[in-house]
Amino acid sequence: MTNIEIQSQQEFTEDGRVGTLMFVGGPIVGGLGYAWLLNELARSYPQLFLPLCVVALGAFVFLIGCVKMLVGRTYRHNVVVQSDRSA
Repeated sequence: MTNIEIQSQQEFTEDGRVGTLMFVGGPIVGGLGYAWLLNELARSYPQLFLPLCVVALGAFVFLIGCVKMLVGRTYRHNVVVQSDRSA
């Protein structure tokens, strides 16, 4: 009988680490922009352009972060094959 054991390990490259920061930071920036937008909407003469740009920037950074996390990975695989030839 042959036993095969495969051990896999994944690590982020520099792009992957930047992607994780973008993945986490994008929604935070978008949320701050949304809070700013709500604050502006409560005013009598709201200035909406900049808060909307911040919300859009947060969404864009989040999406780019997703891609960078997927692309910025390395994998290592260790395969051990044990064969029992006594049978």
